[in-house]
Amino acid sequence: MVIVPEKIVQKLCAKVLDTLKDKRMVTLKAPEDKVLQRLAKAMLDDLNKEAALNNEVRKMLEKFRPQIDRGEVDEHKMFQMIKKQLVKDRGIVL
Repeated sequence: MVIVPEKIVQKLCAKVLDTLKDKRMVTLKAPEDKVLQRLAKAMLDDLNKEAALNNEVRKMLEKFRPQIDRGEVDEHKMFQMIKKQLVKDRGIVL
């Protein structure tokens, strides 16, 4: 479901971890490959949750399709408003 390929997420996590280690901001208590695996999983899970939320917002937005098509409603603004409200109502952290 995620738009970002898993390999890119893994590379990003490796870069973040390397930076944190280089700056001595973290000390690993588990093998680095395990830490990277958990970081990548957490990031992918979060991206999947946001993608699911975006899909839900798109479905909700269809209720406004006639107004959007007539130019009465800005689709992008309405998308952002619906998403913001769902995030607030559900206590989602993005």
